[in-house]
Amino acid sequence: MLETIAWITGIIFYLGCVYLYFLLDRMVDKLGEIDDRMTNMRIELATTAVEIQRAKQLVERDTH
Repeated sequence: MLETIAWITGIIFYLGCVYLYFLLDRMVDKLGEIDDRMTNMRIELATTAVEIQRAKQLVERDTH
């Protein structure tokens, strides 16, 4: 009887660990995707900031 309970508990524990492994793996993949998107957004923001600076310089040149 106790041996059967131990086997069932072991199997449930094993399946739980496998489930957590795949769940965490998916979460890490999603975090990687989010990080890539954030990097792209940072690049776009930096590019936009440079374009704004150039536009300001052009406006200042035209007004002087």
